[in-house]
Amino acid sequence: MSNEFKFNIGDSVYSPKFGLGKVLTVDFMEGADTHFYVIESFVNHTKLMVPVEASKKQLRWVATKEEVSKMLGVFSRPVEEQVFESKKDRVKFFKTQQKNVVLKERVAALAQLHSIKDKGKVEKEIFQKMLEDISNEFSHVLKLSETEVNSTIVQNLSNVA
Repeated sequence: MSNEFKFNIGDSVYSPKFGLGKVLTVDFMEGADTHFYVIESFVNHTKLMVPVEASKKQLRWVATKEEVSKMLGVFSRPVEEQVFESKKDRVKFFKTQQKNVVLKERVAALAQLHSIKDKGKVEKEIFQKMLEDISNEFSHVLKLSETEVNSTIVQNLSNVA
């Protein structure tokens, strides 16, 4: 594979848009004049195309066991509360974090969102979706059920609150 491509065929990747997947190939589309990663989602086996140029903001490698262990520890620590000017700003922030590809920032946002006592409906939905996404990745890496990982995360978060 050429050095211009960050990911190789066979790499397991994560995207906030589709979750976990595997790079099947890199295709060039003449009409778009660009290369695309062709990725198969682990969940529903759909094939997706991600432009190579956009991959830095849309893809990352699946976490390692060491990274997952470290991130699980984050859920056991007190959260530094962030102050928002309004609930609208707060919701906007967490919607942005939901799309964030950086694992450490997603985990911190999930912990922060959990610590908010007056969550609205949208924030509760964001929390559930982020929890599901993170649990899915961690369960894949640790080879545990998603339910087990989900319970561990929620228990760690609850012990801090």
